[in-house]
Amino acid sequence: VYKAAHDKGVVVVGGGARSVGAAGGYALGGGHSPLGPKFGMAVDNIVQITLVTPDGKYRIANEYTNKELFWGLRGGGGSAWGVILTVTYKTHPALDNVLGGVFMFNATTPDHAFNFRATAFAALPGIVDKGFNGYVYLVGDTFSFGVLQPDSRADPTNTGDFTLANEALAPLLNYNTVHPGSGQVAIIWTKYPSYWDWYSKSIEDIYIGENTWAGGQLVTRDAFVNKPEQLADVTRSGGLVNFVAGGAVSKVDPDSVALNPAWRNDALASASILGFGFWPDSANATEIEWNQRQTTIVNQRLREIVGSGTGAYFNEADPLEPNWKELFWGNHYERLLRLKRSIDPENIFTCNRCVGSDL
Repeated sequence: VYKAAHDKGVVVVGGGARSVGAAGGYALGGGHSPLGPKFGMAVDNIVQITLVTPDGKYRIANEYTNKELFWGLRGGGGSAWGVILTVTYKTHPALDNVLGGVFMFNATTPDHAFNFRATAFAALPGIVDKGFNGYVYLVGDTFSFGVLQPDSRADPTNTGDFTLANEALAPLLNYNTVHPGSGQVAIIWTKYPSYWDWYSKSIEDIYIGENTWAGGQLVTRDAFVNKPEQLADVTRSGGLVNFVAGGAVSKVDPDSVALNPAWRNDALASASILGFGFWPDSANATEIEWNQRQTTIVNQRLREIVGSGTGAYFNEADPLEPNWKELFWGNHYERLLRLKRSIDPENIFTCNRCVGSDL
């Protein structure tokens, strides 16, 4: 879809991995995106969905036809509403000055890794406010940040001068200077003539063919600013922090779609706990279950740190999440449940922790 849009001189909001489709579960689960802070979530950009509902009827859902179903489909989660046939997205003008970067800090000790992680978490809201977003990978004592500025203001004249970009990331880049011997710092900036050029050269599939189990939570600006040490501690096992919220995502009416309203409040990122969620093919059932349970335990600790009123991204949440109705949909769940009962009273379409799955 990105390539097709590029060939037409436009961009669309889509996923941040090559294995993520443009419709189906991605869209129905909400659809966070590298372009989210600029253009909103995928559900904010959908103008029409066609599907076959559980009664076997072909239906068109948009702002004028089947309005309540259209509301529910945009964020109500996959596997609950029928067979999706098509999703129509609005397009946006092409981006012709895209800045991408890869930052990496390799700590010399676990303590230095922890301290850097806390410093980075506290600094990232300010970096996001300067127009940068992207994906933070936490593996062992390494902190890596795939940085994106979709409509570059750090180098508006496209001259290749990255001074403003380096200034934005100064708290990260200068850490080793302030704390000599703490680790190795590296940054590589690249200018791209289009979003497709950045995506096709920067995004690779991860965790393909691996035994993976993850748990996720939305993380608020308040938590990054006021609880960076606690966030650094709870992510010691490893994780992925997607800075895909804020900006345009937070400016949409929280009740306009079924997506959890927590995305519209103070959320800046969707974090996934990954460290316990890997096991070798040789692992037995007891070992696998231990990894899964530990992921849930650590994920609940993360939720306690962030506090009440937050949420989780349906598509990347813990399959064992105990508070799934609240975390996935907040105060929209009861409305979604009424919709589910009206179009699928026999619960033909169901899945683990989707709307109506406990009926």
